Amino acid sequence: MSDIRKLHGFLRLEFEVEARSGFALARRVPDMRVKHFLDYYASLSADAQDQLASAAALRGAIWISGEEGARDLPKVNELPAWKAWLHESVAGAARDLHYYHTVQDLRACAAQAKADIARGRPVSVPQDLVDYANTIRGIKTPELRKRVGPAMKRLFEPALVSISNRFGNYDGMLCGSRVSIGLDLGSRYHQLGYQVAVDSTDPPGRLTRAGFEMALGLGLGHWNFIVEENIDDSIALLSELVRYVAELPRRIPAGCLQEARPG
Repeated sequence: MSDIRKLHGFLRLEFEVEARSGFALARRVPDMRVKHFLDYYASLSADAQDQLASAAALRGAIWISGEEGARDLPKVNELPAWKAWLHESVAGAARDLHYYHTVQDLRACAAQAKADIARGRPVSVPQDLVDYANTIRGIKTPELRKRVGPAMKRLFEPALVSISNRFGNYDGMLCGSRVSIGLDLGSRYHQLGYQVAVDSTDPPGRLTRAGFEMALGLGLGHWNFIVEENIDDSIALLSELVRYVAELPRRIPAGCLQEARPG
């Protein structure tokens, strides 16, 4: 049984370190939900930032603790700071000119505009949004698959690799632990989803469904704004974040890992 209280304290400090860096890693994450969180966080007073950071770190601790922590997620949703963020994540999206639209959203907007024109109907999508959508060159699954495979192989070297049209799984040794990465490359809602599991022998224990932004409570590892301008950095970042998670068992306080798998 992992100690959520101690894990929360550790991740709250991790959040603070990232915040003091100007969110150097988080701002590179190609996920519009993470971008929205960071913009919202920056708009708050110092006290409100502290409350949101604590709530986010608690959510992160519960999330990466695996199934045993899932029962505590409703408690986070009742925290005033987290409830305010959940409201902002929906109602506050309109503050951005383009509503924090994902690549999938923008593709749909452009397709709808073309369909309306083809049918001789008035365009049902705001013209400024159509114009913006037509400037975005989102990366499609075949290109992502071509880029991710070699990056993961270099990270583990050697690794057991399985990749299909939609899913990828990578399993190997990294930072002294057995690390498994699950990738989703075919969702309707994001271009690339990732999740990391770590089985550590020193100290003994494991982490499941982990990731950098998941640990800090910033997002769920659903990358939805990978475009021509950031594809190289996004692939490099994925490797950096997998390594971050792989090193966590040696950094977090004793008692924060789940029990090691039998055998």
